Amino acid sequence: MPHVANQERTKRNKFLKGLRPDLYRMVLSGSPTTYIEAVNNAVDIEESLMDLEAPVHQTTGNASQPVQDVSQSYQSPQGSQK
Repeated sequence: MPHVANQERTKRNKFLKGLRPDLYRMVLSGSPTTYIEAVNNAVDIEESLMDLEAPVHQTTGNASQPVQDVSQSYQSPQGSQK
């Protein structure tokens, strides 16, 4: 069965080489051993990157404004104590 394993490795390598350099490095760091593992890792990473890059907007009328990050707008209860 080495012939089947070699085909799988070749298929995986060809897929990896077609990825963007940053995505290639991230997928490769997960050490996928099969083509399907490489594809699944790439999809998961790409989706997580898209989630991080997607701007969050609050719309008011015709204008849209970015929503302030919760961690930036949060004030500690200690600051309101006497």
